[in-house]
Amino acid sequence: MNITQINTTDSRGGAAVIVHSLHLAFLRRGLSSYLLVGYRFTEDDRVISIPNNRYGSYVPQFLKKVKLTGIDRKITRLVNQIEKYGPQPLRLFDKLMGYEDFRFPASENILELAPHKTDILHLHNLHGEYFDLRQLPKLTNHVHTLITLHDQWTFTGHCAYSLDCEKWKVGCGQCPYLDIYPTVRRDGTARNWRRKAEIYRKSKFWVVAPSEWLLSQARSSTLARGARGFSLIRNGIDLDIFEPRDIGATREELGLPRHAWIVLFVGNTLKSAGYKDIKTMELAFESLVRKYPEKRLLFIYLGTKGQPRAIGENATIIFVPTVNERGIVARYYNAADVYVHAAKADTYPTTILEAMASGKSVVATNVGGINELVLEGHTGFLVAVGDSEGMANRIKTIFDQPELRQDLESRGVDEARANFGYRKMVDSYLSLYTDLLRHEQASE
Repeated sequence: MNITQINTTDSRGGAAVIVHSLHLAFLRRGLSSYLLVGYRFTEDDRVISIPNNRYGSYVPQFLKKVKLTGIDRKITRLVNQIEKYGPQPLRLFDKLMGYEDFRFPASENILELAPHKTDILHLHNLHGEYFDLRQLPKLTNHVHTLITLHDQWTFTGHCAYSLDCEKWKVGCGQCPYLDIYPTVRRDGTARNWRRKAEIYRKSKFWVVAPSEWLLSQARSSTLARGARGFSLIRNGIDLDIFEPRDIGATREELGLPRHAWIVLFVGNTLKSAGYKDIKTMELAFESLVRKYPEKRLLFIYLGTKGQPRAIGENATIIFVPTVNERGIVARYYNAADVYVHAAKADTYPTTILEAMASGKSVVATNVGGINELVLEGHTGFLVAVGDSEGMANRIKTIFDQPELRQDLESRGVDEARANFGYRKMVDSYLSLYTDLLRHEQASE
């Protein structure tokens, strides 16, 4: 079986981790697997960058190196825009009109990038300015295709998550959230929605989602026009990496204070996407400081850059830049007392899986598919969106009741080992691939 996967990147963010894990697992099982990406970060020669700079550049090299005090950022921004849109002025027109950018000519012959003849084409995140969605009918009518959803973008007028808006069900337009990722300057969402609907009508693919919440939305969306079927396949993690370890030893390894109470949140580019609720987490932490004025508290953001910030005399917020080494990420879970996850929208956060498998109780907002992961009072606690005081109180409950905390952690580990192992995820995908190929043979 020859498998080709397509994703925005190969190493950053929850979706990328899942995609790369599948790729490596397929190789270990003796299958032929290639991963085509918009942005390549690894040295794996089976991960191939999609060459979308086909039209060359109109930007002189010396302009790219200009550094003038006070205006260098403006010059850099201008150069980037010329580099991006100069060779393809219609892309600039689309941007100004609020239309989603599909002008990536390398997508037309994308299957030729993989050295093998593809039996299964597995698509993941298709936003991120690297893929021409208009090629979907050609691709899906040529090869068996799955689309694994990691967010809502495939069936909205532009956004990765629609928050409280449900216009994606009827056609978008008059969008209340133009400024959330992926942002658009003008309201072209109705046209974007119609264009996607027409593309799906001409296509045929299988839809997979990691949560019942997202799968239910997909069934009610324009994706149903091209879907041959729908499957629920839970995301999985490496349980050999994410497992309980001694908290004291891991703190010493990371240089963290042994006797502080540590609250952890893990997220890539926290402040840019707009869906992580940083404000609620910080307000919750400030409330904890008031509840424990004499206790040393440490709140760690893992996955973003920032300067440490003191709150009072005994509490600190620190930022740890993105760590691509999964073993190091696991140590931060092991070193924490509790994992918090405040979000305005989310699908099925891999970080929560990792925290539970690492033996940490979880406090999270009840959005998207999170309540399919965090079982209230069993493996952690759920709070309403924006409820910083409720989040602080739940963290306090975990701090103040050691026996409850131990029970939450133990049940979380059991839940993770029973349901969230990456082997189970890989087996489920391979079973679906096999079913699709058998169906073709039976119909011949």
